[in-house]
Amino acid sequence: MRYILMLGMLFSSLCSCTEIHPPKPKNEKVQLAEQMMNYCAKALSERHQMLQCGDGGAMMYEIEDLFLAFTIYRQLSKEEARAILIDCAHEVISSVNQCPEIQKYLLPGGFTEKSVQIQIYIKPNKQDNYYPDLGVCSYNFGKLAFSTYDDEKPYGYKTDEEEMYQEAISHLESTDYLKNITQLKLREPEMPLLQNKI
Repeated sequence: MRYILMLGMLFSSLCSCTEIHPPKPKNEKVQLAEQMMNYCAKALSERHQMLQCGDGGAMMYEIEDLFLAFTIYRQLSKEEARAILIDCAHEVISSVNQCPEIQKYLLPGGFTEKSVQIQIYIKPNKQDNYYPDLGVCSYNFGKLAFSTYDDEKPYGYKTDEEEMYQEAISHLESTDYLKNITQLKLREPEMPLLQNKI
């Protein structure tokens, strides 16, 4: 009986300490950023047969950067990974810069190739991919990375190659690989206005 009474008192004190607060409504800046990420993620998922698995960004005061993560269930060569990463980065950059409503929330320098993060996990047959095949590739603020996993080590990468944005663009222009792989040119997307959708 004493234990039941003590458990009741403990439960009562926990309940009294836990106040339920309704979530604060998101401000316009965050809503616009989320709509932008949703728009870009849907377009890129369909174009490259990927599944979105994450998003985010830095937007405490201004929209400094946006992040999208995807999983792709097939092998990618380094050339194809490069083309997809650059296409993803350009989609986000172009979409943000075409959206009138979002301009007032950007940094003075605007939204550039250094404002985007893209992560792609490569999982053929829904399993991790190991060296020598790519396991993950990423675009981080103007730098690309191509990494392989070590099947004998649970953490870290076996190999990790990096490439700057301009270097990647030069590769794509010299081989025309982006057009061949994605059947697209680096283009300005046709993006609908977001106004009146908040």
